[in-house]
Amino acid sequence: MKHIVFFLAALALTACSSTPEAIDCGEGGVYHYDGDYAYCSYVVVRGGFRCPESLTNLIMRGEEAVCTDRGDADEMMLPPEVCARVSWCESMGDGGIPDAGMDADVDADTSEPDCSAVEAGDTCPSHHEGEFCGEVPRCGGGLVLNCSGGTWQESEVGRAPCFECGSEENGTDCRVDLREFCIQTANDALPGPEFEYSCGTLPEDCSECGCLSAEFPESTDCTESGGNLTLSFPGG
Repeated sequence: MKHIVFFLAALALTACSSTPEAIDCGEGGVYHYDGDYAYCSYVVVRGGFRCPESLTNLIMRGEEAVCTDRGDADEMMLPPEVCARVSWCESMGDGGIPDAGMDADVDADTSEPDCSAVEAGDTCPSHHEGEFCGEVPRCGGGLVLNCSGGTWQESEVGRAPCFECGSEENGTDCRVDLREFCIQTANDALPGPEFEYSCGTLPEDCSECGCLSAEFPESTDCTESGGNLTLSFPGG
């Protein structure tokens, strides 16, 4: 009999110890555990928001978010206790299953990321996956932030093939890979630089001055250097 009592007590202790300790969701977060997975829900989040370390899956719409350790969870798979906290989950039934007879489609959040508030290592929502924050020079080079795997990560942008159009002080760079040519326009608004520079796209099946000049009869001259073309135009 003592052995049976000991066994039942041990079994009860094991069952109790299987419930994990509640996670600190931080300011504004509400914790829920459904018996298998943990959730933290937030009604308003701002730039720089991070999920608790153990809850790596972020589901976010606008300024409402849910963090969970359920890797395959989305807005259609949240328990009703969590759904009640966020407006985009109100139409879900038990266990995150859409109510019968209701449209299960939820419009995707297409808002642009607030790049002014983004730093490397910040959490990024799934609808910004693959998007970038940061100014990329015309010919590439430098670092930008890329939303990848739920985190804003630094990514180096490779340089594109370019050629100088004009001078370093007064000019721009044109992209070889985009089949661009240099446009030199006389500047009538003196004082100022003698010419202004920009880039244009070569017409289809045209890579020489002959066809380019024919395409733009108002041009005054066309020169070629290293396979790159510069077309000149009068001012006015």
